Amino acid sequence: MTENRMPFLTHLEELRKSLIKILLAIGLGFGISYLFSGHILHWLKEPLSQNLVFISPTEAFMANLKVSFFAGVILALPFSLFQIWRFIAPGLKQTEKSYAVYFIASGSLLFLAGTLFAYYSILPIGLHFLLSYAYPGLQPMISVGEYLSFCMVILFMFGLVFNLPVIVVMLTRMGLVTYTQLAKSRRYAVLVIFIVAALFTPPDVFTQLLMGIPLVLLYEVSIWLSYLFAPGEKTGL
Repeated sequence: MTENRMPFLTHLEELRKSLIKILLAIGLGFGISYLFSGHILHWLKEPLSQNLVFISPTEAFMANLKVSFFAGVILALPFSLFQIWRFIAPGLKQTEKSYAVYFIASGSLLFLAGTLFAYYSILPIGLHFLLSYAYPGLQPMISVGEYLSFCMVILFMFGLVFNLPVIVVMLTRMGLVTYTQLAKSRRYAVLVIFIVAALFTPPDVFTQLLMGIPLVLLYEVSIWLSYLFAPGEKTGL
């Protein structure tokens, strides 16, 4: 029994070490970002056409902590992906371990692309739609804390979903999914994608399409990549 438990306990210990390193990297990123938190906050406010307010003595201070943490997570992302790769690498074949650079680079770039896409397209349109419900006697007065929570959820979700091709390639190389399964599940995937788009975007069809269409395209790219990276003769890339 001890012989069977030791590898599992060792695995848990490696997971603990990886998580600690990731948290330390995020902490370092947080410290660096806090020095520029005012500039980051100003940048995040740009899609909004009015000034923000804070309704408690601590809200403005907490807003700076929020944006610093969010920026710290993004700064630490390449290192975090490296730690994730180190954790799963022992279970991969020797040839698969050579994909580390591609996993880290593509994961970081796609997350950044997703957040920028959301910032420049989803946020302005979504905010315009939501604020259009204002009328005389019902004027928006948005607090900085609520606005940042709204922004960061959208930006973070888009960053995650843009990593769909990277996740699919990993699952394919590990033998958990195949390109035929992905292709056969296309219609269900499209349905799930637009349900997710409806949940994480403002309730207008145009904004939901802005999220749904890129996700459908990413799913199609994922099928193609799954075909290319499938174990066997199609792994020439």
